[in-house]
This record gives sequence, structure tokens and C-alpha cells, in this order.
Amino acid sequence: MDVFLMGYEAIKRRVGGDGERERVRYVCEEITRRETKGERRTELLGVLDELSQRCPEIVSERVSELLQVYRALRDDSDRARAADQRTICDILCNILSAKNPARDEAVEETVSGGGVELLVSELVKEGEPRLFCVLKEIGERKGDALAKAVLSIPGSVSVVVGGLRTQSRETQESVVDILQSLCVSSADIQRMAVFSEGLEALFERMFLGGGCAGDGVSRKCLSVVCVLLEHNSGNQRYFREVIGGRCVAVLLEEIQERMKGYEKDEGTSDVVFEATVCSLESVLRLFRSLMSGEGKVYFQRLFYAECLSAFGFLFKKNILRGRVLETLADVLGGNSENSEAFWKDSFFDGLMESVSSGDIGCFCVIEACVLGSRQIQNGEMQRVRERSSFLLPECIFASGGALCCVFSALLYDNGQCKSLACDIWIEPGDVPTGRGFGKDTEKGEPLAGESRRERLLFCVFERCVAEGERFPFLCLLAVWVSGCRECAELCVSRGDALLRVLEKTEGREEHVLILCVAGWCAAISPEFRLCLEEKTGLQVLKSVFSSFLSDSEKHAGVFAFQSVRAGVVKSVSDLLCMDVFLAQTNKIGMEGVCAEDSKEQRDGYNEDAGREAESRYAVLLEKKEEDIGILREQRDELQKQAEFLARERDAYREQVESLEKENEALLTELSTFASIDSRRACSRPCMHCD
Repeated sequence: MDVFLMGYEAIKRRVGGDGERERVRYVCEEITRRETKGERRTELLGVLDELSQRCPEIVSERVSELLQVYRALRDDSDRARAADQRTICDILCNILSAKNPARDEAVEETVSGGGVELLVSELVKEGEPRLFCVLKEIGERKGDALAKAVLSIPGSVSVVVGGLRTQSRETQESVVDILQSLCVSSADIQRMAVFSEGLEALFERMFLGGGCAGDGVSRKCLSVVCVLLEHNSGNQRYFREVIGGRCVAVLLEEIQERMKGYEKDEGTSDVVFEATVCSLESVLRLFRSLMSGEGKVYFQRLFYAECLSAFGFLFKKNILRGRVLETLADVLGGNSENSEAFWKDSFFDGLMESVSSGDIGCFCVIEACVLGSRQIQNGEMQRVRERSSFLLPECIFASGGALCCVFSALLYDNGQCKSLACDIWIEPGDVPTGRGFGKDTEKGEPLAGESRRERLLFCVFERCVAEGERFPFLCLLAVWVSGCRECAELCVSRGDALLRVLEKTEGREEHVLILCVAGWCAAISPEFRLCLEEKTGLQVLKSVFSSFLSDSEKHAGVFAFQSVRAGVVKSVSDLLCMDVFLAQTNKIGMEGVCAEDSKEQRDGYNEDAGREAESRYAVLLEKKEEDIGILREQRDELQKQAEFLARERDAYREQVESLEKENEALLTELSTFASIDSRRACSRPCMHCD
């Protein structure tokens, strides 16, 4: 009987004494011979399959020969090729699923030899559970190769997602790990619409496993969902329309129930608690990923209605406070309905208490709430007074400038708030004076005769000059000075400090804010105008104004001004700077108009400024259209001149061509006469001729 048909026992007797390694070597050498085909190769693969079950670590050293056989199968018939491919796939599964030191090298050879495509194709055909485990091992080490194979084989993604609905926990874990590897390794897979049908399967598995605080598979499912929603607007739409509300309600209910349970159960282990917190962080990441999609308004309303109590619970327990505040700021940002509701909620009181105690992480939420609500900016003065502790100067310097944006937004276009600000600044207490301003440098004590407000003003000046986050302090300075005559007069008395700020600032917006302050002070005080002329020269300021008021900037400024008037707030600069700046350039023009407005004039100032700015824009636009008309006329005239010159050029060319032809004719005639003369001369008798 032929040795190749005797099976494993025959080969074992044939090879003999060197053990399994020698038998594996013998089989691999025989199977890779060119003449080994058909039934002989099938029998040898069966023997190698049995060897891979007995000693996978030895067979793993021969992966390259095995894949060489796989590549040679393309010449066989369909039936023989399918059977041998299945056997090779079983051998690879035995090798890669076993725990042995050579598994990493086997994975490398499997990837380089095309074995990943074989495994994925067999998964699509058979759907065998252990193939999920093998692909998981490959994905953890070579996620990009697995993603490439999945993308190249039709239907493979659906098969992988379908594995979530199997009964085997091990298979479910492998499927989620594969999905994680695919999402991390391939942007194409992240954007695939086929994952929309897998989102519900992921959520089903997550809730079956105990939800966000359940087993590891549930937490991994949530992590995969976050990636799929961050990179795929189609998935976001599917989530919103099919499972969004149900999912959010369940997740947020779980947050509270789980954390309350841990609070009561003192014996809860730290490992379980940390796992739950990690899951909650994934939930917050899920919410933030939805905020960047096209359904932002929908999710803002949904999350606010469902999440406020849960977020408040986490905030009070100091669990993931930073992530909770970031998510809440996204929920509030740009949504006036949410902002006004949050402003009246007890959660906001907790934020105020935290700010008063020095927790500056709350400023992003406060800023989003204030900027998102016109009602807060234009009214609710009693609540502002009740919660004015967070406006204290000490908090401004502790927050690194973040609170300046909030404070400036509250004061903007609101006479009551500005009056309140004057009361706040002169409250008794110590004020950090910073480096040099308002200090006796030798004794380190406040200068004699300085008020609290004056010391604070020059502290703000210093922060405007210092490196780092200057812009919020410039915003605060601009609004404060424009809203308080006493503060503006203080700027007049210390013009040198303001000029240092003017020289230090960089960038268009910061420069504009300082010029706004300088212009306001010049409007109320001839003395400060003289100071500007002496220190920097009025022409310097004029040139800066004129360069800023170029056509493009002018249009952008008017647009920002109109947006603020319409209640569309896009940024701090839109909110604070543009309308004041345009009004001042129109009203003052840096031409020495110095007048003191009455209280009634100041109250109606914003409406007048808006009308004046719009009128000025219309005049400038009309002038621009006239300039364009003149340029068009000049262009038409130049085109006519060009056409006339082109016609003259063509006429000159024709004359040149005619003269060249006449010249050629004359040359021809001249040569003819010359030849005739030479013949006549030779026909006469000559004494020299014979």
C-alpha cells in the first residue's frame, strides 16, 4: 500500500524514532512536492490536521509551507479545492487558537501568506464559531490586515455582526473584539453603511449582558458604538430614528441605579466600581459623539430631558466630573431652550457653589448656558444678584480668563448688569494685584490712595499685557470700560498702562478690542485724547482703523453686528466686540468728537449705533458700486484702445508684406538686367578675342 494513503499511523511507523517534529517535517516536505496532487494531497492534509491537534506548536513552524499548498490549489477542480481549503483552514485554526510561544510568528506568516483571506472566506461560507476566535487573535495583532480582508470579501461584515446573536459568550466576546479591531484600523469600515444594521445587535447584546455596568462584552459593545457613531452620519441617523430614545433612557436610568446601589453596598470591590465608572465614561463619550452629527438639535432636546438628573447625580458624587461638565456644555451650547431651563434648575446652584469654592471646571457649562440664552443676558437680574458670588474678582484670576467670557456676556448690552458690576467691584476684600500694577514694589503693599476698583483695573491691564490667555481679559476690559464711566475715567488717569496694552496686543480681534476701549475713553475725555496724541500719535491709530475697515473686514463686521442684534451669537468676539467697535468708529472716527452722553442717550445707544452702522454700510456699499462702475468704464475704454491698436498693427503688417513683395520683384528685375548687359558686352569685337 502507498505510504501516502496509510494515514497518520502509517507515517508514524514509517518515520519512526525522532518524534512528532520529524513527522511534521516529513509530511510538509512531501505535501509541497510539485507532483503531490489530488487524493494524495488531501490525505496528507488530513494527516497534518491530526498533527496540528496533537502538537500545534510544532506545526506552527510550518505555516509558510501550508500556505504554499493553499496557493497551489487554484489549479484544482472546485470540489477538491473546497475540501482542501477547508482542511487548511482547520489546521490554521488549530495553530492560532492554541497557546504556544510561536503563535505571534504564526500570525505574521498567516498574514503575509494570504491566510487571513482564507479564514474570512471560510467564515462567510460556514460561520463556524471558532473562526471568530482565530480572527480575534489576528485582529489584536494585525488589525489592518484583517480590515483589508474583510473589505475584500463581500458579505463578511454582515456575518461578523451576526455573530453577536449567537448563544456562546466566547463567540460574542470574539465578535466585539473583531469589531473593535476593524473600527480602529480602517476608516472605510467606520463609514460603512452596513454597520447600521449592526447597531441594534450591539445594543441588544449590551443590555442582555447587564447594560453599561455589566460584563466586559457589554462595555466593549458600547465602545464600538461610540466609534461607529462618531464617524458615520448614517449610523447617527439610524440611531436617532430607531433606537435613540429607548437607549438613552435605559442608559441614564442605569447610571443612577448602579451608582445608588454602590453607595448603599459598602462591600463593593474597587475593581467593580472602576469598571462601572469606565462604562459611564463610554456613555458620556457616546453622548458627545452624537452632538457632532446632523441631529444635534434633536439630541440636545432628548438628552436634556433625560440626562439632567443623572448628570446632576454624578456631579454631586464627584464621579467623572470633568467629562460630565463637557457633555453638559455640549447639550446646552447653542440651545436657548435648554440654557434657560438649566438656568432655573437646582443643578445650576450646585455649579455656583462649586465655583465659589474654587472649582474652575464649571466655567464651560456656565459659559454655554449664559451665551445660549438671551433671556439670561437681558433679564433675570434678581437671580444674577443672588448668584453674583461667582463674579468676584478673585474667581476671575483663578479661572485663567475663562470666567471673563461669562462675566462679559452677562454685562453685554445690559444696563442693569453693568450697574450691578460697579457694586461688585467695590465690595471690600483683598484683590490680587499681580506683578507691579497697583503695588509699591519695594514694600509689596497696595499704593496709598488707590481704591479697590483701581487696583483691580490695573491687574486686568497686567493680564492683558502678559503672555498667555489675554483675549478674555481684553473682552472684560472692553465691556467694563464701555459700561462704567468711572472705570473709563480710571483708564484716562492711567493712560500709560492702556498704551502698554495697545503696544503689546497682537492679532486683529485683540487689537480691535483695545482700540474700542481707547476710542471710548477718547470720546468721554479730551485729556485722554491728548495723551494718545502725545504718546503714540493720532495718525497711528487712524491707520489701524482704516486698515481694519477694508472692504472684506467691513462686510464681516456689519454681518457680525447684525447677527448679534438678531440674537445669533456665534462667538465671544461676535458677542462683545463688533457692534461696539463699529459704533465707536462711526461715532468717534478718531476725529476728536468728545461729548458726554446723558443717561437717556446711553440707554438708547445700541439702537442708534445699529442704525448708524447700517447707514454707514449702505453709504460705503453705494460708494463701492460707484467705484466699480468707474472701473468698468475704464476697462471698456482700454478694450476699445486695444482693438484700435490691433487693427493698426494688422494694417502695418499688410504694408510690410506688400513692400517685401515689391522688393523681391525689383531684385528679380535687377538680376535680369545684369545678365543682359553681360551678354551684350561679350558680343562686341575685342582686340583680346580671337
